Amino acid sequence: MLYEGSTIGAGLETGHQVLIRAGCEIGVNARIGTQTALEGELTIGDYARIQGYSVFGCGTVLGDFVWIFPKCVFTNDPLPPSSVCEPVTVGDGAVICTNTIVMPGCDIGYGAFVASGAKPKGVIPPAAVVLADGRVGGPVTHLIHIDSGTGHVAPLRRLRHRPGPAALGARSPRARRCRALLRHRASPPLRP
Repeated sequence: MLYEGSTIGAGLETGHQVLIRAGCEIGVNARIGTQTALEGELTIGDYARIQGYSVFGCGTVLGDFVWIFPKCVFTNDPLPPSSVCEPVTVGDGAVICTNTIVMPGCDIGYGAFVASGAKPKGVIPPAAVVLADGRVGGPVTHLIHIDSGTGHVAPLRRLRHRPGPAALGARSPRARRCRALLRHRASPPLRP
């Protein structure tokens, strides 16, 4: 269901029974999974991937190339029910795993990785890993799959397959953001 008054970029894909309330701004080529609720007045960046059964409170901001896995809840009321609203912000390229409850006012930095079942709160540094108990456990460069031994590949690394700054117009805000993300991808890994 799509309410009147939202701005939606080209190439939006949705699953069944998606709710998009008034005032949403959705970037180009975004994907929103089945039974996801966007509760209005929120922003979703370009190429964002939101899998099904998730709920996003009013005011939530998701950056470009964000991956949200199923059954995540983004809350905005620190003491429900009240009129206080502390929206959540998720930086470009962040990955939020299954069954995560993001607490009101949380600011997740670009490229961060939030583990399944975590309850992140406060400010999460860029490129940090949030453990299941909500603590920051180190940089994403330390993530390794136990069985295969392969490292984590953040969505930011997939930028080379997307239009670059030249294709976007050298002076546009989108081009500046793209150049900044490309510089971040080329920067040396963080030290613990």
